[in-house]
Amino acid sequence: MKPFSPEVIKNLDLDDIFSRIVVHTPYGESEKKAMTPYGPEEATALIAELDNVERITELIRANRYAFVDMRGTFSRVKDLRGTFLRLKAGEVLVVTELFEVKMLSLTIKKLSETAVLLKGRLPLDATVHALPEVDQLLDPAGVGTPTFYIYDDYAEELRGVRARLRELEDQIMLERKRIRAGLEERLGVKVRPSGELAVGKDDRALIERLNAEPDLVYSAETYVNITYRLRGNDAIDHMCSLVEDLRAEEESEEFEVRKTLSQALRELLPYLEENVKAIGRLDLLAAKGYFAIGFDCVRPDIIPPKTGAAEGLASGVLEIFEGRHLKVEQQIKKAKDSGSEGGRYTAVSLGLTPGVTCITGANMGGKTVTLKMVGMLTAVAQYGLFVPAKAMRLTPRAFIYTSIGDLQDVDQGLSTFGAEILKVSEAVKLSCGPGLILIDELARGTNPKEGFAISMAIVNHLKRASAMTLITTHFDGLADARDVRHLQVLGLSFVDFKSVMLEMENDPGKGIELLKRSMDYRLKEIHSPEEVPKDAIQIAALMGLDEKILEEARKVLVTPRG
Repeated sequence: MKPFSPEVIKNLDLDDIFSRIVVHTPYGESEKKAMTPYGPEEATALIAELDNVERITELIRANRYAFVDMRGTFSRVKDLRGTFLRLKAGEVLVVTELFEVKMLSLTIKKLSETAVLLKGRLPLDATVHALPEVDQLLDPAGVGTPTFYIYDDYAEELRGVRARLRELEDQIMLERKRIRAGLEERLGVKVRPSGELAVGKDDRALIERLNAEPDLVYSAETYVNITYRLRGNDAIDHMCSLVEDLRAEEESEEFEVRKTLSQALRELLPYLEENVKAIGRLDLLAAKGYFAIGFDCVRPDIIPPKTGAAEGLASGVLEIFEGRHLKVEQQIKKAKDSGSEGGRYTAVSLGLTPGVTCITGANMGGKTVTLKMVGMLTAVAQYGLFVPAKAMRLTPRAFIYTSIGDLQDVDQGLSTFGAEILKVSEAVKLSCGPGLILIDELARGTNPKEGFAISMAIVNHLKRASAMTLITTHFDGLADARDVRHLQVLGLSFVDFKSVMLEMENDPGKGIELLKRSMDYRLKEIHSPEEVPKDAIQIAALMGLDEKILEEARKVLVTPRG
């Protein structure tokens, strides 16, 4: 299945969901970016992925500290894919790269120990296996320290060069020490171990003696002192020249060692790549598990599509029990945590089947949030995630199509209505497939009479289609059409308006707060027009509209049109 379009991701607030899937390694980030939704033909693979998420979630709950430690280990993992490419190209790694490979190997070893602690219950593709060959290669002494050095043990030639270097450096140090001791004895001064000697400018006699001393040379001066340093001698100069030659030889020997190590790592590269793939997979699965636990999510029950040719496309279920729009819920929770008063989040239950379902209700009744919630939970489930709900049954959709929000297309010079019809036309073309079509306030951008006529024609077409279509609308007659399911926001049906209005008299500025507190966002299936409540007048009253205007509105509502 193709990834959802950027517009669908935006309209369904999926970026907010993705931001809550927190990975800790560059490989986990790559796995996360590569996520695509599973389609109807991949129902078996989706079920397998949810099996993995369920397993990892149970492991996190049962082994909390092991996973805390694991995520701490994740945070130290670096992206070595560039180094791997250099190895594949036959290049020789530098010391820093060899150190980073060693650190990766130590990380792999630690994660493999965690896998053992979890008794092999991690999914196979998320199980990391230790690489003792790499450990031995980059840590020949088996010390296990987080450092790397081109050890003497790597080559006898290197060991010999370094031994001669150490011998020469010791001789140079002893010769300089001898010269320094002679100066101190002759002049009665103290020469620093670095070979420098500072004398005050006012000590003319000592300065004259120092200027005449063959083992010293002028170095620098300030307005207070003059600094001299040891000149050295022919023996020291000769030994320093030999040191330079040996340094060059050492560098050459180290290159040969790095070349040998790089070749050995090249042969082990498939195992390193297999392990970093497993690290990325484990990181993402753990992130999915923490998401499920942190936001009280449940495993969706995936119902594969029927295989019969006649009923395959028209089959399918989408049932949500107490589903939550996570972004809205978290915004309300954040407002409450900060001390703000306001509404509460109400979970919503509903079910869809192929054809059309309409949601009606007054403004501020949460219709759009419910519409988005249905799309969000469907998408979240098809990404192989647990969903914020008490329960969900879903036959995967082949696509999700949305017509939500401000549709005015300035670039094409289209009105809101024109842009909406353009979108709906695209949805109609797709409706023969088992997808999900979400339309917010159909035909809201034109006059009510024509809008109703066009909406009814669109609904009559979509209700015979294989796609599931969910539409929010103000046109009650649209929801009353034959073979169209009608869901109504309960709204203010059970509110005691006398007590609410009395509370408003005591605090007239609390209208919006009272409305949020009183509104029931749950849905009720409507079977006849007489069941539909009228909330707009009550909302207007809560918002403080003049009582005389409200009374006139009530009269208009009950007066037959003639």
